[in-house]
Amino acid sequence: HDRHDLLVVMLRGHGRMRLGAEERPVGEGSILYVPRGAVHAFRNQSPEPAVAFAVYVPAFDGRDRVETP
Repeated sequence: HDRHDLLVVMLRGHGRMRLGAEERPVGEGSILYVPRGAVHAFRNQSPEPAVAFAVYVPAFDGRDRVETP
């Protein structure tokens, strides 16, 4: 997202989070800050869906979503 910062709190599940060139394990209780413009992706490695609480600043308007092929 090039117009929003993102704060993510993992509530359930686990997996790997890519932030820029770095990838790290995340799980229940992890808190992640994704600054605007940072390439990021989450890969769920739980047998069940992972659940997270995400806060966008400013409020997400859907206009800056970028997806990679």
